[in-house]
Amino acid sequence: MAHNEDSRARDFADLSSRMSRLENRYRTLIDNVDVGICIAKMKFDDNLRAVDYFILDGNSAYERHTGLYGTVGRWVSDFAPDLERAWFDTYGRVALTGTPARFELQAAPLGNRWFEVEAHRVGNPVDFEVAILFTDITDKRAERESQQTINRELAHRMKNFVSIVQSMISQTLRRSISTQEAEKAIDGRLLAFARAQDLLGDEILNGADILPVVLSSISPHQTHDRRIKISGEAFALSARRALALSLALHELATNSIKYGALSNEVGQVNLNWSFDDNRIDIFWREIGGPLVVPPSSQGFGSRLIEIVGANFDGTSHLEFAPDGVIFSLSAPARPSTS
Repeated sequence: MAHNEDSRARDFADLSSRMSRLENRYRTLIDNVDVGICIAKMKFDDNLRAVDYFILDGNSAYERHTGLYGTVGRWVSDFAPDLERAWFDTYGRVALTGTPARFELQAAPLGNRWFEVEAHRVGNPVDFEVAILFTDITDKRAERESQQTINRELAHRMKNFVSIVQSMISQTLRRSISTQEAEKAIDGRLLAFARAQDLLGDEILNGADILPVVLSSISPHQTHDRRIKISGEAFALSARRALALSLALHELATNSIKYGALSNEVGQVNLNWSFDDNRIDIFWREIGGPLVVPPSSQGFGSRLIEIVGANFDGTSHLEFAPDGVIFSLSAPARPSTS
């Protein structure tokens, strides 16, 4: 009898030892995974509405992902009294029904973090205990939203591109005297459009600085003695503004070469811009060219130049002054939307 009792005691001690080692292994595993894990005990009011929960246990990732250090053994209402109602309702539902829940939710009191969460009821159902597994997905959501924004911008710009090209071609064909003239005008405008897209290709959301936009637009028209003079400081343009300005400058330069200051050997174009915290002003002025005669009808190029102000959320004006064409644009420094 004594021998059997000693054997059972040894077996029990051995089992206890193995259980302790197994528990330590699982504890080490739980503490080292990059998933927050905690056990919460739900508290309900008389109407079985979850009103609080107690953190019974949590691994190191629980603290790391939430930023809640030293909260094991405390009620949530003590350290996050403004936690959103949805957290209590969801965990309460899991505790009462035993149905697991998987969801994404933001916790404003925890630094506006977003979490991907999985919740399961554990233990005796009457204890209302819930195992919560979660990860901080704030950065992942930001990346996802950024990609969605880019996709929306791409779709929006693609529609605009098609609309602009269709209008550009139809208006040019309608107002051109010959097929050759139309072909040449369309080629020039499409090239200007393509250059603007190349410039904005890597900066679809942030646009581009005004200087590269200006240089890219006027470089095909710049004279060997550099009679297009530019001056102005660095200034960030949205994608919409950069595209509109690029097309407008192409039209101004093309008209200047045909009829204006760049059509002779001495004329000059002064292109300058200035800005402050509130406004940006852009000026194109031609001097030294032949006498300017206002056109009898408004062509597509003139219309495009004048409507560029709308794309800047401001105003633009094209004047056929006798001594040289003047274009001016004035707009808020920052666009309302783009």
